[in-house]
Amino acid sequence: MKWLLARAYGHLLLLGLCAWGLMTLLCAWLAQALVFFMPAADAVLWSSLAGLPIVLLVGWFGISRRALKQMHKYWGLSLITFATVIWSSGTASYFRIELDTWSLPQAAQEQLTEQQRRETGLDDIALQALTATAIPMVQLHLQEQAATANTWYIQLPSARAPYFTLNWQSADRSMHQQLLDRSGKPLVAAAEVKWSDPPRLGSWFFQLHYTLLGALGDVSRYVVAFTALLLLWLSLSGLRLWLISRKYAEQASVASQLRQQVLALTPAVAKADVAKAQHWHIWSGLMALPSLLLVSTSALVTMLWQLNTSPLNTLYAENNGQFYAEVLPWLGGSHQAVGTSPVVNLQQLLAAHSRFSAGKIQVNQPGADNSTVLFTQAAESQVSNQLAQVVYDRQGQLLQSSDSQSRAGMQLRSYWYGLHQALFAGPLVRMLMAIASALLLLVMWFGLRQWRARTGLAWYWQALVSTILPGVPLVMLSMVAALPLWSQFAQTPSALFTEHPSYAGQLLVGLGLCLMINLFRFRLLRTNQQ
Repeated sequence: MKWLLARAYGHLLLLGLCAWGLMTLLCAWLAQALVFFMPAADAVLWSSLAGLPIVLLVGWFGISRRALKQMHKYWGLSLITFATVIWSSGTASYFRIELDTWSLPQAAQEQLTEQQRRETGLDDIALQALTATAIPMVQLHLQEQAATANTWYIQLPSARAPYFTLNWQSADRSMHQQLLDRSGKPLVAAAEVKWSDPPRLGSWFFQLHYTLLGALGDVSRYVVAFTALLLLWLSLSGLRLWLISRKYAEQASVASQLRQQVLALTPAVAKADVAKAQHWHIWSGLMALPSLLLVSTSALVTMLWQLNTSPLNTLYAENNGQFYAEVLPWLGGSHQAVGTSPVVNLQQLLAAHSRFSAGKIQVNQPGADNSTVLFTQAAESQVSNQLAQVVYDRQGQLLQSSDSQSRAGMQLRSYWYGLHQALFAGPLVRMLMAIASALLLLVMWFGLRQWRARTGLAWYWQALVSTILPGVPLVMLSMVAALPLWSQFAQTPSALFTEHPSYAGQLLVGLGLCLMINLFRFRLLRTNQQ
């Protein structure tokens, strides 16, 4: 078996598919075994998570050191492109809300600035009072623009996003969005948009992180999940390799090494630099290990039970919807509008609601006799992504509550998801988490330099590698820095700038420029050396 595994690194795709297939079989078997000791819904949740450590333990103890070293190298090299894009966009997603606000047109920015000036000195209670006062105007706007909508979604203002975000679903199932300031007035130049329109930059980074913008179709989510799985395995395998052999020569000063490794411009790295690159690859990996374990594990915990449907199909083969009804009982099922009545008074319901500070309001079938209103707790103060929720009827009677009804497996997933998104964190904590996440880029950079020194890559391959990393994070930073310019150009009559900027186009153009610069630089340096 070890002989076979030692040579399996040459078949990366086959090995990955085998690992995923093994996890799928294990999860299905565990679901059937666990159903005798717990409800079926709990068996689905726990079996989806239990297959992960089993596969990781096999990869930790069942592979020889030589095979582990080879697999660590080749898996890392094959993963470099997806990992760089996913990790860089995920790091930017820590500031998703701020980037969305910053990418609004200049007129909307000025309107929000004037609003913040008026709110200077007000405490949280006064701001909540202002929000409650604007609810009638928000509801009036929805009645005018979305009278026939099936559902209203209202995101209340917060410290990070001091404006209302209204979403509604039309009869043709298309989604629309409108932004209002805290007084209930539409933000200038932020008129109603369709859900299919280009998102703002923060949301674009978020979509790139979770789905790769759907570039690979339905496979995109699997690629993201598989990348997280491999990152977790690479971190554990690297830790094991370091624990097995910790014999490295003493190096020069820290400052000189960092300068040589990060700022070196020569395409050909001397053999003496192999040990330096290896040294810093190891120690940057140890520094990045806590963040890497947290982010990759939380990503897998939140995604595995959705992507690996073998336990769900095993226990709920006839009706998968029954599983979600058991896991989230307070949400209830979809229902058709019955009768017509005056639209429910949201201001009165919000004033009577005192269980928690509401962050979102969802109105199902507004204007119908059986309309319901769902209040969701504000996310800023909660680690868990599964926030408290209550459902009222149109008369204000409590219908359902999420209190103490969540499954233990779902609660575990919600806490991991909350840690992954860091919605609870303040600006300083999110900045520290972003810096810790950026350490992985440093790990990959030193690993690439070590590989370049040992293999003696051709100059054009070195240019391509240098474009991917650090080209991707640098281009993303330039996209953020260019947002004020786009806001300025959006006010000009030029047709070139009246449309929303294509962030995907900016990314591709930026990477193309980086590639051209690197090709010229490495070719010139090679010519000078000859």
